[in-house]
Amino acid sequence: MSTVALRIKNSLAEIARVTETIERLAADQRLPMNAVWPLNVAMDEVLSNVIRYAHEDGLEHEIHIQLSVERGALMAQVEDDGAPFDPLSTPRTDIERRVTSGEVGGLGIHIVRNLMSEVRYARIGGRNRLILKKSLAPNPEEHRMNLCEISENGVRVLEVHGRLDSTAATEFEAQLAATLKPTGQHLLIDLSRLLYISSAGFRVLYRVLMQIEQRQGKVVLCGLSADVRDLFNMTGFNKLFRITDTRDEAIAALR
Repeated sequence: MSTVALRIKNSLAEIARVTETIERLAADQRLPMNAVWPLNVAMDEVLSNVIRYAHEDGLEHEIHIQLSVERGALMAQVEDDGAPFDPLSTPRTDIERRVTSGEVGGLGIHIVRNLMSEVRYARIGGRNRLILKKSLAPNPEEHRMNLCEISENGVRVLEVHGRLDSTAATEFEAQLAATLKPTGQHLLIDLSRLLYISSAGFRVLYRVLMQIEQRQGKVVLCGLSADVRDLFNMTGFNKLFRITDTRDEAIAALR
């Protein structure tokens, strides 16, 4: 068994340190990326929630994290001294009904549940303890998010480059909000250069979908890598979006 322990402050900027530690552990243990990516997404969601909502005093707190590889699984344990909260008490989400209801809350734990092989919660010694387990299966990166907008055959195309994580998602949504038209508009989002997407990234895509469909527009995604497509499939977001393999197919779908 290989184990790494670290403590972070309740600051969103600290999440990157956890992601990097997971990736280093995975590289040292020669783990497949199809196990590492889901854990990074789940940890991004879990830690974001703890940092934002667990403490109401506005003070600095420590979050204890233990990462390990054991018995054919990649494990993460997160402990915090915040208010008692069992995320597994949240009812399971019917994601296909979300588009019509317009609800956003509850998507995070839905994503975590679907990405992990096992999720356990306990309240121990006045602390929340959440354990995430991702079973390993045999089975490649990192860059800051960059958004490039072009027009191709009269269709608006957004190319997303790099990592769409918690920090980048805010910038991504702000750029989209500044350019979305108030009336019907079609949008092609090319994800062929997307290296990583977190739960925050999924939320932004979901909100963009709702906004454009309310304006009688369409959204089509294209170029997803095998790893990114797996994340869409595991979280159920493949049921919400029209997804094509190539840009030409996406453009044809928007005609």
